[in-house]
Amino acid sequence: MRWLNHRVVTAGLLLALSACSNFNAPAPNRTPARLTPAAPVSTVSATLTIPLTEIASILNAKTERGIANVSGRPVKCGIGNCKLDLRAVRTGPIEVVGVNGALSLHLPFELEAQMAAPGFLSMLRASANGRGEANATTRIGIAPDWRLRSSTQGTVHVENSHLRIGPIVTNLADVLNDNQELLSRPLWRLADKQLANLRLEPEVEKAWQKLAVPIRVGKKPVTWLVLHPARVRVAAPEVRAGQLILSLGLEVRGEVVTAETPPPNTAGPLPPAAPMQHPSDRFVVSVPAM
Repeated sequence: MRWLNHRVVTAGLLLALSACSNFNAPAPNRTPARLTPAAPVSTVSATLTIPLTEIASILNAKTERGIANVSGRPVKCGIGNCKLDLRAVRTGPIEVVGVNGALSLHLPFELEAQMAAPGFLSMLRASANGRGEANATTRIGIAPDWRLRSSTQGTVHVENSHLRIGPIVTNLADVLNDNQELLSRPLWRLADKQLANLRLEPEVEKAWQKLAVPIRVGKKPVTWLVLHPARVRVAAPEVRAGQLILSLGLEVRGEVVTAETPPPNTAGPLPPAAPMQHPSDRFVVSVPAM
């Protein structure tokens, strides 16, 4: 009898276990993983300087053989439109100084001129020599392609130098001072062109790439501050203390990485220059800790 009861209990347990094998429990509700917040934008300041003597050296090198060469240019000369041939060379180095935050250029020169009378009197010619000086001011900006952008304006003054064309006596200084563009246009164009040729991009690129180098900030465990460069802002150039000064604000996103060796990190290509309203002399880095 006991043996029969044992068989009945065993059969009941097997039946219960069989029923459990067909039971499916509902999947638990899972909370999605939290997204890692983006690191805030941080700013690293940098300054580039260009000595004004370097700018003067470039301008002097480009004007060594002359500053203007005019041939057959019609000019008003008191008896109509005379034709002028002119060659101007500098008599001393170009001076570049800072005045009220802008570049001021001073250039002494001398010139040789020949003038022919108009029309049927063209066989009447005269020549003269003269001296003068050019003064200009240029404001500097930064183009998105990291070139200096300038606008040079100024005046040219020529000392009195008389020309006699047959019975007519005229003053070369008056002719040239009334036709300023003969000398000023090639001078100011040359200054703007050479300033635009100053290469800023390689120097900014160095600072941009250097940002991506991991900085060791901890020993146990070995920890690195990794900066990911995002953008470069540049303030309007300043001129002071004999230098052209460019203030940069390099925007980065930072993270802290624990690793025995520096984690790989690349800065990517240098982005176009973005304007910065005010120059910064601060170093600010914000890094979230997870």
